Amino acid sequence: MRDRLSRMPEPAERVATAAASLGRRFTVEDLAALSGLSVPELLPPIRSLMQADLFTEFDGRLAFGHDLIRDAVRASVPTAVRRALDRRGADVLLARGALPVEVATAARGQRRTRRRSRHRRVWPTRRRSSALLIPQPRPSWLGKPWR
Repeated sequence: MRDRLSRMPEPAERVATAAASLGRRFTVEDLAALSGLSVPELLPPIRSLMQADLFTEFDGRLAFGHDLIRDAVRASVPTAVRRALDRRGADVLLARGALPVEVATAARGQRRTRRRSRHRRVWPTRRRSSALLIPQPRPSWLGKPWR
């Protein structure tokens, strides 16, 4: 992914990095506020990112094509820069009126918010409960005093 990003024009790489701090889906206005570019200046980088299948349009908003793309873009940035961008991204989202839950979801990465499978917890419970329900024979030494 780093090679793919490095082959993109520099403004497109910058826009992708800024967009990764806004969550998987984001508006052009939020991206403009975070990147410091106007909406007309964002058009060429967004167009090149869409042609490279890094961005898609979804329900009137822009989105990363996949969570792995967003994660790879975030991983290509040093941690200190990523944290600063995340803080600015949170400020942009809150200024727009987003709920704190939405901001937290965008900051954590929406991939991590999936529910765990219930089957991991059900199996041990079933095994224990079934062992309790099946009558077990009493050992012969149980109930006899020790000699």
